[in-house]
Amino acid sequence: MLSQGFSRDRHNIDSFAAAATGGGLLNEYPFSILEYLSYHHPPPSLAPPLPPLSSCPSSNSNTASDDAEVQQERTMPLVDERRRRRMMSNRESARRSRMRKQRQLDELRALIDQLRSEKGYLEERLGQLAESHGLVLQENARLHEEVAGLKQMIGSKIMTTGDVASVLRDWNNSNQDAAFLNDIITSNY
Repeated sequence: MLSQGFSRDRHNIDSFAAAATGGGLLNEYPFSILEYLSYHHPPPSLAPPLPPLSSCPSSNSNTASDDAEVQQERTMPLVDERRRRRMMSNRESARRSRMRKQRQLDELRALIDQLRSEKGYLEERLGQLAESHGLVLQENARLHEEVAGLKQMIGSKIMTTGDVASVLRDWNNSNQDAAFLNDIITSNY
């Protein structure tokens, strides 16, 4: 197929050359054979690219505006699609953010409930301990009074009898703790 096109071009060159030399064609067409070939049959690699539609000169000004409108109509769906994707992405991001904040809020509310429950338990326990502490303080005060009374009683007996051993014997006979009494006596005297 390539050889057929080449032979046809060669035939056109030969016929053009014959016509140009013999028929006075040179007077009517002031261009050379090379210009003819380059114009009608440019080599494929040197063929000039077609200009884009928007750069084609036009005799009508509406054609330029029509071309601009066509170009704008081509780009508008792309811009609209990008805008739509961005809006969808932003909505999804906002939805995830709201869900994350709601989850954090729920966790904080659960923590508040747990801390309130612990606070109630600790307040109740503190009340029990305060009550026990009050009872222990009362018992301690009573025991201090009893010890003071026993010290006074033992001291007065020792003063009257002058004999510690007889006081201890009396104490043992009354089924009291002699070691306790001995500690009291030795700590004071």
